[in-house]
Amino acid sequence: METLAISERYARVMGSACSIHVAAPAVEGAAAEAAIAAGFAWLRAAEACLTRFDAASELSALNRAGGTWFAASAMLYAVTEAALAAAHETAGLFDPTLLERLEMLGYAADYRTSVQDGTTARDVPAPPATQLWRGVELDAATQRIRLPEGVRLDFGGIGKGWAADAVLEHCFAAFPNVLIVLGGDMRLRGGPLPGGLWSIAVADPVQTPPDGQEAQLAVLTLGAGGVATSGATEHQWQQGTLTRHHLLDPRTGFPAHIWLGPATAGDVPAMATVLAETAARAEVAAKVALLRGTPDTLPGTAGILLRGDGRAQASTHLTEYLHTHGGGQLWWLR
Repeated sequence: METLAISERYARVMGSACSIHVAAPAVEGAAAEAAIAAGFAWLRAAEACLTRFDAASELSALNRAGGTWFAASAMLYAVTEAALAAAHETAGLFDPTLLERLEMLGYAADYRTSVQDGTTARDVPAPPATQLWRGVELDAATQRIRLPEGVRLDFGGIGKGWAADAVLEHCFAAFPNVLIVLGGDMRLRGGPLPGGLWSIAVADPVQTPPDGQEAQLAVLTLGAGGVATSGATEHQWQQGTLTRHHLLDPRTGFPAHIWLGPATAGDVPAMATVLAETAARAEVAAKVALLRGTPDTLPGTAGILLRGDGRAQASTHLTEYLHTHGGGQLWWLR
């Protein structure tokens, strides 16, 4: 049986830890390394296009053009189209038009380095009209986008999921065994060994092992599709006396009521890990799982929802989903 060698590289892209892993015969090692280098270059180009933290990005230019038609690149148009489709499918539980609310709540820069300007919780006004995404217009024939005046987009997780999906297609078509990790989003096919599958650990942020290492809730094996994990135990900051996080509930305009640490009531959702055909779809489904409090959200997905009191709930069809996506399995670790 032919053996496979792992070529891999790690870097920080799109504000997140990123890694690309390719399993290929040793004679294809140089080609695998070249594909990985091209993959990171592609992801950095996606970051330059889609970030809201750089005034020179194409997304920032679109956000400044509210009320007028904007001629978009193929990449920006595709991600905008995907984000609006997700908003429609979830009836607005996924909403890419919440940037103004995020900034009001203190997420105007990278949350790890953001310094508050003295705003307190009492200074944050009630949310404006909801469902603003319904006013965003697309013209597929001319690849143009028109945002309502005053509305700005923030792709967040779906941008990373879309990028993981797209880089697999653009840079790794010749390789049957690839794993791409981009923050909490993964896109994969094949496995690290001939006939094998990739092993994916499901983290358990609620538990604190004595050795200080990250606890694991489960391990699953998967041979195709996307995986996304959503939670807010790391993406937090202070605004006045309140702890804020980046996962807004579009129904309220404020951070969702989820588990942030030991001080939070334990019966609320803490983390969702969802599997889907693509990483972008898994990302949307994972956020909806947190908001709805169930691992069963979008058609064609399956997942695990962990609550702050340590209870874990899996989709009833999770085992079947894994079996049909490469013959994978699930092992609970507690």
